[in-house]
Amino acid sequence: MLSFKLKKKNHDRLSEICLWLCGIGFLCLAVAIIYGSFARYLEARSILADYRVIEAAVELDHTTDSYHRRSGTRTTYHFRYYFEVDGTQYEDTFGVSESNIDRFRNVDSVEVAFANQSHEFARLSVLDGRDSLLGTLWDILWILFLAAILTLVIFVYLTAGLFVVREQDRQAQESPGEVDGADATSTTRA
Repeated sequence: MLSFKLKKKNHDRLSEICLWLCGIGFLCLAVAIIYGSFARYLEARSILADYRVIEAAVELDHTTDSYHRRSGTRTTYHFRYYFEVDGTQYEDTFGVSESNIDRFRNVDSVEVAFANQSHEFARLSVLDGRDSLLGTLWDILWILFLAAILTLVIFVYLTAGLFVVREQDRQAQESPGEVDGADATSTTRA
């Protein structure tokens, strides 16, 4: 494993810098997670405040294949759905992984929630879980817990795996009373 050996003093400084950087990174990630979750919650609430359900025609637009070293090739199916309200045509797309394609294999339409005032829309199945404040808060807490663990793992890897204390400094730290094999606390009598 790649590691850089540093003096104890330099390692302590670098550990402090890594702590600050990991802390700032976690805070930025937390703000992004909270902002995104509440934005989706507020969007769902605004659509579901005054909406009507519309059956939108759905068709397979295209597929994409991506190769993963461990799991092989995965296919993502991209669908396009469209509908018309008061003479205005609306359309959007969504992607489905290969493991979830069975629900959409023989489907000709999807239910769309269309907001009467703001003309926002989204698939009704997507909005079902997003309109609960308690569910949103639970999701935020769960994701922040996982992000905290990831931040801790990164910090430990940086300070204990990638940048390590030199062996001489580590031995001097473990036995601070010994200097060149002699006990520094002993006194000689003349």
